[in-house]
Amino acid sequence: DHVPPVPGSFEDAATGKTIHFWTKPIARLLEVSVSTYAQEKKVTTDEAALGRLQSMDVVLGGDHGQGKFRSVIKIILRDGTGRQVDSMVMKVGHIDCTKDTYEVLKSSVAGPLNESMKEVIDSGALQLIRDENGRLSFRMQNHQDDPPLTLLSSLTIRVFVTGDLAYFAAILGKVNMAGGWCTWCGLSPKEWSPQDHDKGELWTLAAMAEVWTSISLGVILDTSANRQGCVDVPLRMCVPINAYIIPILHTEIGIGNR
Repeated sequence: DHVPPVPGSFEDAATGKTIHFWTKPIARLLEVSVSTYAQEKKVTTDEAALGRLQSMDVVLGGDHGQGKFRSVIKIILRDGTGRQVDSMVMKVGHIDCTKDTYEVLKSSVAGPLNESMKEVIDSGALQLIRDENGRLSFRMQNHQDDPPLTLLSSLTIRVFVTGDLAYFAAILGKVNMAGGWCTWCGLSPKEWSPQDHDKGELWTLAAMAEVWTSISLGVILDTSANRQGCVDVPLRMCVPINAYIIPILHTEIGIGNR
């Protein structure tokens, strides 16, 4: 089976150019990808192999290069002990753009991918089912079907986000703050720079939204200390910030460049 992309376009206010993009529905992609994997690996005829599949991680990432922004997911299948059984990478979004700015992401892939990831999170599991004809396939837990189905197993799903700090800053509404305020807590560069610094209070999406809303309504003054890097509405509201994986490679490259 093939999951077709959903295309779109918009006019970039900064350049006046039309920017084209596309996304894929992630929940449907998980169903098709894992079903295809099971068939190609002949897992559907191997009860022991099927029994090993107990959970899955879905890691959503994005990066820009050579005039394009690409968003991908890595699907990691795990056994009952949490060990990786197998993995696969699927592209879920694309933008033809010279820069992946906050406004470009907001006007293109951010909305569809956010809704798509929310569907996966709300489902919570990918189920292995047998239909009335004996065929095996994987379906999201909240999938509505008319034919009678037999549930064989259920893979719980965890969702994570990864990318470089600039990508984190853009999707969290901390525009141009990648080199400053901490992604995961409210510490400023002056506060987190010392090696023995005290730990800051961890961010939540609700707390970020409250800061931005309070400033926009004039409840608190619009100062750097009050903003704590939160300068616009987050573009991803379904994945908690503690599920953002620190980009170790990008961090090491940054240290090396210095």
